[in-house]
Amino acid sequence: MNTLYKTLTIALLLALTSCGLIRPKYAYSYEMLTENSDSPTLTYTDSAISIYFSIEQKNIYFSLINNGPEPIKVIWDETVIIRDNIPEPIVNSSVSFDVKHLPQIPTVIPPGRSIVNTITPKHNIYWDSDIEENGYDDGKWKVYDLFPVHDWGSKSKKDAIYNSVGQTFSVYMPMVIGNDKKPYEFTFKIADVYKREY
Repeated sequence: MNTLYKTLTIALLLALTSCGLIRPKYAYSYEMLTENSDSPTLTYTDSAISIYFSIEQKNIYFSLINNGPEPIKVIWDETVIIRDNIPEPIVNSSVSFDVKHLPQIPTVIPPGRSIVNTITPKHNIYWDSDIEENGYDDGKWKVYDLFPVHDWGSKSKKDAIYNSVGQTFSVYMPMVIGNDKKPYEFTFKIADVYKREY
């Protein structure tokens, strides 16, 4: 009976979390380790580009400016998020999750122009068919967190969350600048983990 109670409790907590009724317990702060970057602002600049990152709970937001005289093409199908040395394919925010399995058209940025986009690990996107909320009777797309934001009362999960401080991950984002391909890789570190106060 006790095992059944625990199982039902965990299932209820997961359901409430997916519905947004349980707020994240932990939050993360980050530093950027890439050379020529401004670590506190997660910004990188060179003669060709300026890029600003904001690492959110489920995805990575960025703003990219073309600083040079040549057009820039972002190659989405070669862009990956690397965690634990494992490259994870991404979906950029101009693509519907319904067609996330299809090739992604590269984005061209003319000189002096910019784009705003969000990248999400493809394997973190899933279809939840067991919900019925806000008119979504047949389910809807959902996204797992980039890093754990709940410990569910488990000391081992809590310790794992706090022990993630110092871990690194990166965004590998190849770009074609004029006729030359440049393999940009932006590396980040989890600088701190803290409990949210509501």
